Amino acid sequence: LSDYKLFITDFSSFVFDFAFLNRAVLFFIPDYAEFICGNHLYNKLDMDLKDSFGKLVTNSSSVIKEISNIVKNDFQMEDAHKERMNDFFYQHKSYREALYQKLTNEEN
Repeated sequence: LSDYKLFITDFSSFVFDFAFLNRAVLFFIPDYAEFICGNHLYNKLDMDLKDSFGKLVTNSSSVIKEISNIVKNDFQMEDAHKERMNDFFYQHKSYREALYQKLTNEEN
């Protein structure tokens, strides 16, 4: 995954891997209106895409334009998206130690 500079997705959970790696993300959902209308099981995500790790585009001309913009900006994300990625994950000096501490603490 670390070889990729841009991740284009609809609503794949791989987005969290790319957010952890601080890679540019673009959500492309051409049937977004149908997705959110409620006609099926998947009509809402845990994270609102409009406030997520990348821009949401819903048509082919927009996705081409956004890919071009991302490439022109050397795959650098907007500050808001960088901030969301950085704030989303717990930051520890040692994840192993943090996990150990969490597992060994007895909460009554």
